[in-house]
Amino acid sequence: MHDQMYVPMVYGSGRYIISVFRNIQGSRYEQVLSFVQDVQLTDELSPWLYPTIYSEFFPDSKCVREADRICKDVTNDFWKTKHILDYILKNITYDTELAKTVSNETRFWIPDPEDVIRLGKSICWGFSSLFAAMLRSQGIPCKIAVGYAGSVYHAWNEVYLKNGGTLTVRFHLKPNTWNMIDSTFAQTANQVDAQLSFEAEGNTYIVDYYG
Repeated sequence: MHDQMYVPMVYGSGRYIISVFRNIQGSRYEQVLSFVQDVQLTDELSPWLYPTIYSEFFPDSKCVREADRICKDVTNDFWKTKHILDYILKNITYDTELAKTVSNETRFWIPDPEDVIRLGKSICWGFSSLFAAMLRSQGIPCKIAVGYAGSVYHAWNEVYLKNGGTLTVRFHLKPNTWNMIDSTFAQTANQVDAQLSFEAEGNTYIVDYYG
């Protein structure tokens, strides 16, 4: 049992209204607390290094232990990212049954990285949540982007690297900028650079919000 709660400051420095709600029954909630907090970030990347409700993890989480194991003795953030991505593609499969129950109408379902690892399967939300948890635990800034891939509601990641590198002949990750990685497309298409083919066909990714 963990009693910490992380509040993502995804809009950078500024004034936030933080509200806490209690579940009454089903989908009914009542507000129990609300306050204003002024935030001045010392580093604009820092919000993407910590757990959030969309990607919750703790030092004793299995996803953190696995990331530590995978990245042992690896200091280059590109290679950490590649090793973690390879792990997810090898060990997590797409959950077609769950996909049938999570539609646009129920898109606010929130995954748990621990469940994703335990079950070995999930949908795009789960893939991106696990990827973010594992990368953040290794000190690599990672966003969860939620929005549309073409006409489909979808989730993917954006990763900020100090060191660039090549995932495939076509797919290069650049240093000192945000790089988009769609691990769900990579797994379902069995091709890491599947998102490049998707975009080459005239499709676009549109971000609704970050988590």
